[in-house]
Amino acid sequence: MVTFKPAWLWEQELPTQVLHFGTQLLTLPSSSNDLIGWLDKVGGLLSQVYQNPSKSIQDALVPIKGIMILEVLIDQADFDVQISLPLCLSELIRITTPNLPFEDELMKKVFRVIVSSFEALLDSDGKSYHETRCILESCPKLSLMWGC
Repeated sequence: MVTFKPAWLWEQELPTQVLHFGTQLLTLPSSSNDLIGWLDKVGGLLSQVYQNPSKSIQDALVPIKGIMILEVLIDQADFDVQISLPLCLSELIRITTPNLPFEDELMKKVFRVIVSSFEALLDSDGKSYHETRCILESCPKLSLMWGC
């Protein structure tokens, strides 16, 4: 039997879960599969965070934001990481809109990572297609929020 938590209870637990995932990776896993698993869990968790979150959630996001922009992660050669990372980055952008989650120079790198993930749209059968499509679908919403 599946039980659902009331929204107010979930919102109380969310900062703890976000902080847990951020601090869990003080060092990145050496295995691509472990890294992809972590990114997928973080992406799922971030998708549940509302825009303009509470101060406790904003504070809990700090470690995740720091990990997402590490050069070693941004320059990752693994194709699945190149898809999972942009999904997490696009969620961070959505959460922090109308503000940007990173400074201008970092945002340029973030957008390069996101745009490079669009190559996965060529393979409509894979998991990466769905994730990249989610990223692509969020772009018009963001531009509306920024007044573009």
